[in-house]
Amino acid sequence: MGISRLLILALMALAGWWLWKKVKSLSAEQSSSRLTQATPMVCCAHCQLHLPQPEAVRLHNRWYCSNAHAQAGPKHQ
Repeated sequence: MGISRLLILALMALAGWWLWKKVKSLSAEQSSSRLTQATPMVCCAHCQLHLPQPEAVRLHNRWYCSNAHAQAGPKHQ
């Protein structure tokens, strides 16, 4: 009876170790896929602020951080 308990305990430990490795590898894959899906950044033509492209306003092939800056146009130096 003692050997069977030891064998069951060893199998449970092996299954736990395998499950832990599986979860760890899945977590690493998810974090690496998040990094590859980065949002492109654009620069406001008026104030040079960098912001995510989905939040920017596009006017005449230029990016702006707000409608007010789009109305003002690019800043001349």
